[in-house]
Amino acid sequence: MNVPILWKSKAQKLLALSSSEAEYYALSEAAKDVKFVHMLLITMGMRVKLPIIVKVDNVRAIFMTENISTAGRTKHLDLRARYVNNLVEDGFMKFEF
Repeated sequence: MNVPILWKSKAQKLLALSSSEAEYYALSEAAKDVKFVHMLLITMGMRVKLPIIVKVDNVRAIFMTENISTAGRTKHLDLRARYVNNLVEDGFMKFEF
């Protein structure tokens, strides 16, 4: 089945300097939620096919998940970037446009 199992809308708690940063922040929040739902399903004894595909509508945010950089403009995103990047590298998640 290819259906969404989680849908959420809320105001961000962070001031973003660009739309890409805002999308990346939202993407990292979604990654945490997906990880939670995955652990819930595993606890219930269900099998989950990996990688989990997450649809994102910002190409730059997807690029940021695959490439950690410490440029001056994205330095404040380092902790989120490392968490999301580790999920991608481990084959747990894949982000698509």
